[in-house]
Amino acid sequence: MNRPLSLDAFLATDPRDVGCERAMEILHVYADLTLAGSDPESRYPGMAAHLRACGPCAEDFDDLLEAVTAAPATAPGRNAENGDGDGDEGGDGRHANR
Repeated sequence: MNRPLSLDAFLATDPRDVGCERAMEILHVYADLTLAGSDPESRYPGMAAHLRACGPCAEDFDDLLEAVTAAPATAPGRNAENGDGDGDEGGDGRHANR
């Protein structure tokens, strides 16, 4: 059961907090900036405020970072060397001049 937000918690809420709906809309952007070594908090202070205040959204953010960093660099079934998926080193010849 959800309990009402206490007055102290309400008054302590950062007015820049974007809320859950907006946070979910830009979560992937914030994650990309984080992984790129950028400073997403300076670009999206309302998102940073929300992630500090909202446990479930902060958990979603952490899970997204974990999923992205654990994902393979190439799509399943594709050969990282030539990208044609047949597993040979030589490719299919169509991109020999690239």
